[in-house]
Amino acid sequence: MDKGQVKGERLSLLIAGDDAAAKERVLGFGRELGFDPIDAGPLRNSRWLETLGYLNILLGCVQKLGPDIGFRVVR
Repeated sequence: MDKGQVKGERLSLLIAGDDAAAKERVLGFGRELGFDPIDAGPLRNSRWLETLGYLNILLGCVQKLGPDIGFRVVR
């Protein structure tokens, strides 16, 4: 993954949190890094984001898709 992209495709960066100001800062950092940042709602939703991260690791390492993979929400 380089600059929020894989093979020219912009990756989604899902952000969950309860502090609106802090979340806006992180969403801004994500934009600066080249990601497509998405507000994923309150902090309680982070449990689902962690699972998605684990799936990404399994696909990359165990299923041998390699390190240059990621997820993108198509809207």
